[in-house]
Amino acid sequence: PGRARGSLRGFYQHKLVDNVLLHPGEMDITAHIHMDHLIQKGEHLNLQFVMKLGQDEFLLKAGILKELEDHYDANPFSDV
Repeated sequence: PGRARGSLRGFYQHKLVDNVLLHPGEMDITAHIHMDHLIQKGEHLNLQFVMKLGQDEFLLKAGILKELEDHYDANPFSDV
């Protein structure tokens, strides 16, 4: 019921916006994906499911903390 009009959404100035065309180039656009259905369709096409991760898990595994660490500078006015 919460997605009766679809799952495409926009975020503009930290607020949810249903009309993703309202602020072109100025808003983030996102959509909900039914992952179980996507995995099932992939397996039907002979793709192998490896793992499902949340965005936070993916970024941690990809090494985002190392990237942030390499750019840390306690001086808020530094070029870093």
